[in-house]
Amino acid sequence: DLEGWDFVTTERFVVLYSHDGGSKQKKAAKIAAEMAGTLAPLRAKFEADWPPADGQDLGYPVLRVCHKRDIYSAFGASGEPVGRYVPESGEVVVFNDKGGEVADKNAVRQTMIAAAWQQYAAAYWPGTEFQRWWMYGTSDYYAQYEPKGRKLKLKAISNPYVYFATDDSRF
Repeated sequence: DLEGWDFVTTERFVVLYSHDGGSKQKKAAKIAAEMAGTLAPLRAKFEADWPPADGQDLGYPVLRVCHKRDIYSAFGASGEPVGRYVPESGEVVVFNDKGGEVADKNAVRQTMIAAAWQQYAAAYWPGTEFQRWWMYGTSDYYAQYEPKGRKLKLKAISNPYVYFATDDSRF
């Protein structure tokens, strides 16, 4: 049963999104398309940086956008505030936190991009157990890119977990 769900497809993603129906469906569709539009140039960047081997099928990635916390939690993302890659389904699942309940719009965007990298890496290297430092470091790197139309702009590193020492005596 797909009641309360709809989808949009793009060149690079299938986007499933939940909604309350009526005029809210149109707004949810617009948000879902915007999210896919954010990810499209990043997916192209992943493919340029890590090109698939001849004949390698990376599948058609799925982005699931949930408009309510309980729906989001039901899709295997309950431990993360706004989004994550769910290996069991192969989907990126995002909570459209439009009310700022958990995070601001930028945090949702960065989390979505990081999860999309994890999705790509899992398809590119199937069955690989990644070191956490590599997976999260690489996904944080890609999350610093900001799509500007069909191009990407690398922003200043804003991740609060990244520490750059300015005093060599600390080492």
